Amino acid sequence: MLLFLLCFIFNTVSDNLATISLGNEQNQIGFDINSDEIWFPFLFDVDSYENFYIPDFYNNRIAVFSSHGKYIKSIYTSSISPRINYFKLLDSGDFIIFNDYTFYLIDSEGIEKESRFLGIGIIPSIIECDEDFIYFQIDNGIFKMDYYFNHIILDNYEFKNNYINSIGEKQKALTVVLGPNKMIYYNLIKDKIIKFFRVTD
Repeated sequence: MLLFLLCFIFNTVSDNLATISLGNEQNQIGFDINSDEIWFPFLFDVDSYENFYIPDFYNNRIAVFSSHGKYIKSIYTSSISPRINYFKLLDSGDFIIFNDYTFYLIDSEGIEKESRFLGIGIIPSIIECDEDFIYFQIDNGIFKMDYYFNHIILDNYEFKNNYINSIGEKQKALTVVLGPNKMIYYNLIKDKIIKFFRVTD
C-alpha cells in the first residue's frame, strides 16, 4: 500500500514548493552533526496560506517558512525533542504535539497550555485530531480526549475501522491534506535538503 502511494505521489506532482536546507543558521533546520545518519524533523504542517511549520527540535523551536522556502519566524518551545511522534497545527493557531510519552497543547507563541503524560514507554501507534478532540490508538484500544486533557474515552469499533485506518495510511506517507481540494504536501530529504511538493488527486 505504501509503495503504491509513493508511486502515485511521484506521478502526480503538479509543482515544487519550498526547498529548505539543513544547517545551523536561523533559516535552516537543525540536525545532529555528530551522527553518521542525518536525523531531521520529519513532521510538518501547513496553514491556510501554505506556510510550512516544522518542529526543529535541535533548536527547540517550530520553524515557519513560506511556500517558497523563505524563513518567516521561529516559535520557541521546550515541548519538542528528537522523541517527537506527532505534530499538528490547529485552525486556532495552537499546536498539538506528542513528545516523550506526553501530549502537549501549546499556543501560537510556544507557551504550554495543557499537557498529559501517558506513561513511560507508551507511544500511540496512530494519532489524529480535529478542532475538538484528539484520537489515538494504543494496542487495540481507540481513545478520544478533549483539549483540557481531562477525559479519555474508549471509542467504538466502527470508528476504529472507518477513521483510524485511513489516517494511518496518511501518516505513513508523511503528508498533509489541505482544504477541500485534497492537495497533499510531501517532503523528501537528499543532500541535506528538505523539498516540499504539491500533489493533486
